[in-house]
Amino acid sequence: SALEEERDERSRPAGELRAARDIQMGMLPDPRSIEGLPRTLDIFALLEPAQEVGGDLYDAFMLDEDRLCFMIGDVSGKGVPASLFMALTKTLSKTLARREHVPVDELLRTVNGEISRENAAAMFVTAIIGIVDARSGEVELGNAGHNAPILLPSTASPRELDGAGGPPLCVDEEFPYARQRLKLHAGDTLLLITDGVSEAENHHQAHYGAARALECFAGARPADAAEACVKLHADVRKFTAGAPPSDDLT
Repeated sequence: SALEEERDERSRPAGELRAARDIQMGMLPDPRSIEGLPRTLDIFALLEPAQEVGGDLYDAFMLDEDRLCFMIGDVSGKGVPASLFMALTKTLSKTLARREHVPVDELLRTVNGEISRENAAAMFVTAIIGIVDARSGEVELGNAGHNAPILLPSTASPRELDGAGGPPLCVDEEFPYARQRLKLHAGDTLLLITDGVSEAENHHQAHYGAARALECFAGARPADAAEACVKLHADVRKFTAGAPPSDDLT
């Protein structure tokens, strides 16, 4: 009886972590079921935690019949603390985006101020928030210390985007984040990643790096957003060759 009780005590945390993982993954939207997504837009997302729960996040939702708001983020640290702060960041960002109806630079400043006040553990979050207009292809981006977005033009070489940078959220409560604008044309793909891609390590502790991500798409362009995510994920896994993940990958 004592051994059974001990086994139960040891298995309980694992069961709770599995439940927490299910809850966390359930918070992420199904990219194939974004309500009201216009036919001119295609979106996909893939998130792979390094542990049972993690600190990476993404979101996508319509602000109105034409504008899609999207987000990617990476909370400092791993495990349960990061997952709790991930949930706070994602929920607050979506709530403010739907309520405020402001450009992404102002939205980032508001999000930054709010979660900085709810941050007793002194954690921080790198994030990109963007809004794309399905009619015109116009995109606004705000970047808070996150990996640079990658543009895969339909008729040119892949490249990283510049500009619209700033520190991670919760580093400087009053930082004046900037706004970056670009225009997507038919067949263009905008690819957002976390450092679980760029800093993925192989058995020799070499990093995958942003350059390899560009090389991954140097040939034929992906047919759709899902193919872009799956192709990059497969290339990262080929590089790491079975080495254990050092971070969440999104």
